[in-house]
This record gives sequence, structure tokens and C-alpha cells, in this order.
Amino acid sequence: MSAPHSLAGRTTGLPLRPSRGALAEDSPNGPSRGRPRKTGWAPIEELIREMRAANPETSHMMLATDACNRVAAEFPPNELPAQETVLRHMKSILTKLSLHRAAKTEP
Repeated sequence: MSAPHSLAGRTTGLPLRPSRGALAEDSPNGPSRGRPRKTGWAPIEELIREMRAANPETSHMMLATDACNRVAAEFPPNELPAQETVLRHMKSILTKLSLHRAAKTEP
């Protein structure tokens, strides 16, 4: 017996979520899904890339800690991501660095 709130047998009404194309077309800036991005992210990413370029042997934990501490002086705490979140996103942050370097070296 299924629960009364189950959507398994649903055949009418709107789709549960719009298609990807509909999201991109609705917004001039592209899809806006998930949580809003905190304003402290951009300077943290920039600092991490600068520190990594200056010293490629620095650990991810040290990069995240130093960047978060330096940016914390400029932004209120509610506009900063948690250090653990920065560490979790480190691979994508550093991937952007290597893509940026590759684009610079190509003629």
C-alpha cells in the first residue's frame, strides 16, 4: 500500500522540475540553482590561486586556512564560506588555476 502523499502514480499536472533548457532560457544570467554564492568566495579563490602559484608545495589545508583567515578581516562572517567548504572545493578551485595557466601559454 502506498502512502497518500506518494507521487509514484502521478500522471497529471506540471512536471516536478523544469528541463535544463527552460531554466537557462528563463534567466538572462543562466540558471540560478542552489544556494546563493557568498561574496567572500571570489577573494578566497583568488588568494588560493595566488598562494598556490607562489608555492606549489603548500598543502590544501594550509591554503584554505590562510585564505579564509586573510579574507575574514575584510568580510562579515555571514558572507564567508566555512573553511571546510573551501577545502572541499579545493580541487575545482585549483583546476581553474591550471586551466587559466594553460590558456595563457597557448598562442
